[in-house]
Amino acid sequence: YISDDSGATWKQPASGLPTISQVAIVATHSNNLTRAYATLDIAARDVYASTDGGQTWAMVQRFQEPVSFIAPSPASAGLVYTIAGFTIERSSDGGRTWQQFSLPTGEAPMYLVPHPVAPNTLYLGTSNGVYRSLDGAKTWSLIGLQEEEVAALSISPADPSQVYAGTLGS
Repeated sequence: YISDDSGATWKQPASGLPTISQVAIVATHSNNLTRAYATLDIAARDVYASTDGGQTWAMVQRFQEPVSFIAPSPASAGLVYTIAGFTIERSSDGGRTWQQFSLPTGEAPMYLVPHPVAPNTLYLGTSNGVYRSLDGAKTWSLIGLQEEEVAALSISPADPSQVYAGTLGS
């Protein structure tokens, strides 16, 4: 469903999503709210994209592994990342083509957040800390909270040097 009046009213998308579906993830570009991405149900391998604010949808990719996270880059309109199984997938053209990148060895990915200004900088919450990539997911460095399960990350829009992390159990 879509609301364009802060939730006072809701309407269904015009077309593109299967009629028998449960939407598991919806993500929009913070600087381009007409572009959105979605997966259906928890074990979804299909990613759908909308370029008209969710009015219509088209399947843009079927991954080999279930998609657990979608993260559009606020720094670049066509740049979007997904976590699919134990890989990061990146599209720089709005979902038409994808590149696959490996995660840090042995880490279970939990949360991914692109930097709001630097399009190649990503933060990844894992079962063993926070990792950062400065090259668009090609390489990763452990930067903190080692031995913590990091299940949520956020970057302050007012000060992108402030990164917040939520952990499980401590």
